[in-house]
Amino acid sequence: MATQQTQADDSASDEELQIASSGGAFSKSDVYFQMCDFKEQELWVKKMVRLALFNERKKVPLRRQDILKNVLGDNSKPYHAVLKRANDHLQRLFGLEIVEVSVRHRKPAASKRGGKKATTDKSGSNSYILRSTLPPESRPQNISWDGEENARVILLIILSLIHVSSGSTLNEERLKSHLKSLHFSMDTEYPDFMTPRATTGRSISVLMAHWCKVGYLDKVKNADPDVDALDYVWGPRAKIEVSTADLANFIVQVQGVDDQNKQERLRRDIVEMNK
Repeated sequence: MATQQTQADDSASDEELQIASSGGAFSKSDVYFQMCDFKEQELWVKKMVRLALFNERKKVPLRRQDILKNVLGDNSKPYHAVLKRANDHLQRLFGLEIVEVSVRHRKPAASKRGGKKATTDKSGSNSYILRSTLPPESRPQNISWDGEENARVILLIILSLIHVSSGSTLNEERLKSHLKSLHFSMDTEYPDFMTPRATTGRSISVLMAHWCKVGYLDKVKNADPDVDALDYVWGPRAKIEVSTADLANFIVQVQGVDDQNKQERLRRDIVEMNK
């Protein structure tokens, strides 16, 4: 009988099987979790929270295979239940939530002479990052002129330039031109972007390579098939961490607009842009 039950458990997915009870509907993963020893439940959730915080500190996505290996010992049955309870702990204790990163597949653009337009597909990735749930007024200010925050300001400037560009894409030459107008060079090593333990500064080129690696920026092929170039777009981490409202507030702050009506008009235009 026990063997038959195990086979039934394995044949249905955590997301498909819903078990009705007086308290509502529970997933198979929830039921399995509740049947486990309390100490084991607690250990799974604590390990999951630690892994999520550790990965986020390194800006590395939290992947399903890492959770199975390092938290659950390759036991997938309590996966969704542990993920949900770890998320509850992170929200309550740290003001953070677990968000799944969407995978975006950019299909090749059609030629100028006809054909279908370029489209983008979204699908689940089983990769997660942490996002703040604190209200904007309780979060650190975007502009802070010390440490790593200096580099973050440049990142927000680049994200702003991409957002206000046609199609929310920006090629490298145009980006260089914009940065030059702000008196920045792509290849100059700036001491202000130096990490705490480093002895030399970092260039914007080095920073951008890092931001592409951790998901703040993405490189995509130019939509024009006759142009052999790559464009920069927002990466999956930027789309989760930076809202257009946050970006609008940053641009207003940088612009130094004092008039309240002009501020609101500028915010509204930025939010509505490229929708």
